[in-house]
Amino acid sequence: MTPEVNGTRTPRVSVIVPVVEPADLAGLLGSLDRQSLRLDEFEVVVAVPASLGPDAIGPTVSAGRRPNLRLVADEGAASEAELAAAAIRPATGDWVLAVRPEDRLLPRSLELLTGRAPEADLVVGRSVGLAGAFTDPVVFGLPAPADDLRAAAVREPAVLIRRGLAAAAPVAVLPGERGPLLAAGPAVAVLAGYPALDLRGRRRWQPAPVSDPSLLSGGVAERLRTLDARHPPVSLSWDRPTLRWTEGRLLIEATGRFTGLAADDAEPTGVLRVREPAAGTELILPARTQWLSAGDAEGSRGVRLQAELDPRSSWDGRPLETAIHQLYGDLVAVGIRAQAPLRGGAPSGAVLDGRPVGVVTIDDRLHLDAGCVRASLVQQADAGDASITDSARGTLLRLTLPRIVAEPGTDLAGEIGLGGLRVPARIVEQDGVGVLEAYVSGLSGRVQLSTRFGTARTPLELLLDVSPIGRMQVIPRPAAVPPKEPAVAAVPPKVAKPTTPQPAAAAPKPASLNPVGPAGAAPVLTAPRTARAVYRRIRRLIKP
Repeated sequence: MTPEVNGTRTPRVSVIVPVVEPADLAGLLGSLDRQSLRLDEFEVVVAVPASLGPDAIGPTVSAGRRPNLRLVADEGAASEAELAAAAIRPATGDWVLAVRPEDRLLPRSLELLTGRAPEADLVVGRSVGLAGAFTDPVVFGLPAPADDLRAAAVREPAVLIRRGLAAAAPVAVLPGERGPLLAAGPAVAVLAGYPALDLRGRRRWQPAPVSDPSLLSGGVAERLRTLDARHPPVSLSWDRPTLRWTEGRLLIEATGRFTGLAADDAEPTGVLRVREPAAGTELILPARTQWLSAGDAEGSRGVRLQAELDPRSSWDGRPLETAIHQLYGDLVAVGIRAQAPLRGGAPSGAVLDGRPVGVVTIDDRLHLDAGCVRASLVQQADAGDASITDSARGTLLRLTLPRIVAEPGTDLAGEIGLGGLRVPARIVEQDGVGVLEAYVSGLSGRVQLSTRFGTARTPLELLLDVSPIGRMQVIPRPAAVPPKEPAVAAVPPKVAKPTTPQPAAAAPKPASLNPVGPAGAAPVLTAPRTARAVYRRIRRLIKP
C-alpha cells in the first residue's frame, strides 16, 4: 500500500528508521507529530529484521494507526546499513533522511531541510545534544570550500539526500558510509541556523569512521583526518556583557578568556547561540570576533565578541518563539568548539510589534524572555521617574521606564499591583522609551507596587505612599533591616570549690562583750558566771 494521504500527494521527504535491536519509537514519532510539515508531506519507513518482528518496535508503531508510516521486515538484513537500504527501496519521498530510534527531530527540521533542498543534492543539518562529539565550522554557516562541505556531508548525522542519489547507493545514507554519494560531485547545502536533530538519546556517540577512504578525494579525506584528530581541551569564560537596545535589536558585547589554542591553530570564529532549553531549539547567529592578546605560555588569549539579536526576525525571518532563550558565546574552528554561557546583565527590555521582550538573569546566566513568560517587562523602576496628577478621571500615575525601548505608537496593556489590588495599566511610547500609565487609588498607608506585562508578575522595589489626607507619592522601598541577635545576659563565672576544705575561722567578738580581754580575744567567763549566781539568789529571796 502506497503511504499517500488523500491518494494524490507524493511525500516530500521519507524519514527512514533502521531498527537493529528492539526499541520504542514513541519519542521519535512524537517529534515527527510536532513537525511543521503537514502529515501528507512526509512519510516514515521503519525497517526491522524479520527475526524481530513488529513487537520489537513497541505498540505505538505496530498498532498501525498512522497513515504515513510503513513497516518493512527484511529477511536478509541484519546491520544498520542493510536495514537502511531495505527502507529506501519502498520509500516514495523526493528526499531521504536517515535517523536512529533514539533521535528526535526539532519542530521545523523537515520544513527547513527541504526548503534548502532545491539548490543542492545533499543538505547538511546541524545536530545538538552532544557537545564536542563532532565539531565543524561548516555546520555553523561559516564560509567553506567545496571539499569542506562534502566532508561534512560524509560525517554529520543529519543529512537530507535526494532519493535518486540514495537509490543508486542505498547503503550509503548513514554517516561514514556516504563516500559513494560524492562520486558524482553532488552540490551540498547547509542548514546552519536551525538544528535538524537532537542527539541527546545517543549519549556518548561519536562520528563513525569512513568505511572506505579510497572513495574520497584528497581534500575531503584530509578534512576528515583534521576533524577526527584529537585536539587538546579548550576552555572559554566571559565577563559580564554590555547590553544595549538599538532600533529593536539587542546589541551584545562581551570580553573573555580563551585557553588551549596552540600556536599553529587557526583562530576560532565567534557565533551567538540562542538556545530554547525546553524544546532544545538552537539558533546560530554570526558574531564579530576580536582577539585582544597574542597569548601566553598556556595559550590563554583575550577575546571580544560582538553580536546583535533581533527578536522580531531571527535568521529565517520569523520572530523568536515565545519562551525563555539562553544566550551563549561560542568559538568554533576545525576540530575546536568552545562553549560558554554569557553572564547576566542589567534588566532591560523592549516592546516590539506589540510583544514584550525582556532581558532577565537566571543563575547569573543571560536569557532573553520573548513574551515575558518568566518576569514582567517592568522589572525595575526608580521613584524619581514617577509622577502623580489628579484629574477628573482620577489619580494618574505615570512612571517613565528608561530601560524599556518602545516603538512609536506602542500601547501595551498590562496590570499594576497595589498590594493585593490589581488595576489596569498600559505602556506607551514617549521619546523612544516606555511610560507606564495607570489610575491608582487606595486607603491611607503604604503598599508595594508590582507589574504584569506579559504572563508573569514581578514586584518592584517601590511603594505607593497614601497620606491620611489622600496625598499620594511613590517612594523607594526601605531596605530590609536585618534582625538583631537576641541579647545574652552575662553570667558571672563560677568560682571553683577547693578540693581540700579549709578550717572555718572563729568569728571575732566585739570588745563590748569582752571587758576583760582585748577586742577579738577569747572571752573571760569567770566574772559573768559569778554575777549570774548572785542574781539567782536574789530572785529566790524576793520571790513571794
